Amino acid sequence: MTTPTAPRTASPLPLLAVGGDRPCRGLHEQIVRIWAQALYFSPLRPADRPNPEAVCQAVVEQLAVYSRVPGGCADVLAQDAGDYPAAFRDRYTWCRNCADRAYSALLLTLPPQPVGGAFGMSA
Repeated sequence: MTTPTAPRTASPLPLLAVGGDRPCRGLHEQIVRIWAQALYFSPLRPADRPNPEAVCQAVVEQLAVYSRVPGGCADVLAQDAGDYPAAFRDRYTWCRNCADRAYSALLLTLPPQPVGGAFGMSA
């Protein structure tokens, strides 16, 4: 499979951050799922032992690429899951764990939000 390349961005953090001290668990899971799907198609591998910044950069690059593909990452991911179930399971599990660690680390770097969070809602 040939993956088109994405333009580099200055820093992935502003593109990936969600306001608030801690988003609700459902939002966290949705973001991790999207990140894992994007990371699945990145060149990062477990042997690389990527740090959170490398994961963020890989996610930004892949989202830029797959945002131009009808169906995005999910359609291609489903095809891989059907064609290579064992390899898919191993890779996706690693991607999901890696995305969760990277997103959690990113949240720790964000400054606390005022009461009402980023969207002006009270807790």
